[in-house]
Amino acid sequence: MIYYQRLARLLGDDQPFYGLESQGLDGLTQPLTRIEDIAAVFLRGIRTVQSEGPYYLLGACIGGVVAWEIAQQLLAEGQEVGFLAMLGLPQQASKARGGLGPGALAIRELTMGRLRLYGETFRRLRGRQRLDYLRQRISALFQLVCRGNWTRGNRGELYREIVTQANLLAFRRYAPRPYAGPVVVFRARRSDGADDYAQWRELAEGGVEVHTVSGDNSGLMLVEPHVQVVAAELKACLERARSRSSLAE
Repeated sequence: MIYYQRLARLLGDDQPFYGLESQGLDGLTQPLTRIEDIAAVFLRGIRTVQSEGPYYLLGACIGGVVAWEIAQQLLAEGQEVGFLAMLGLPQQASKARGGLGPGALAIRELTMGRLRLYGETFRRLRGRQRLDYLRQRISALFQLVCRGNWTRGNRGELYREIVTQANLLAFRRYAPRPYAGPVVVFRARRSDGADDYAQWRELAEGGVEVHTVSGDNSGLMLVEPHVQVVAAELKACLERARSRSSLAE
């Protein structure tokens, strides 16, 4: 939730802002691998703070897909969704490789990441330094992988990667249904001009309002100076959504 801190502050003290974290980051609970289940857990948390609508929802990257499903579940309960926004859309996820679960995928990704880092360091060394470094790194990887010591030293890194892989698996499995209301999309400016929100535009029966923001992905849109643009446009969108909700009453 730390990534949302600047955005929450820029929205102002009069705008409540509640964050929801994925299950499993503490290493004590199993991460969820279905968007529907993630949304249901988040919705239970939301209802403890606000029991009735209208609800104003925002999600970043895969979190935007979860927000979409939360909105669907709220509508199915007869609740009002006053606002739904997706901050940066996830790219089309590739199919799971080899049938590996989130834990195995996390270990593989962390291992590959370390190998890439080792390779970059190795290329900068010369002579005897290369041999000594290679021997040290092979020994370290043996400790991590063969002896199952991945959690030694930094368990949080492993837990985060397991949750990331679980979320990706959930996204690959998800088949979104048409949504009856409008959707606001904050889209990262991309040089290839890809229409990465086409699927959601077809599914949003109330239309899609697109705001293009500098930054290659949702993470960069949440940092300075891009987050100031997001905050200003988000505030304007929320004001319009509240006005529509008031008129409906």
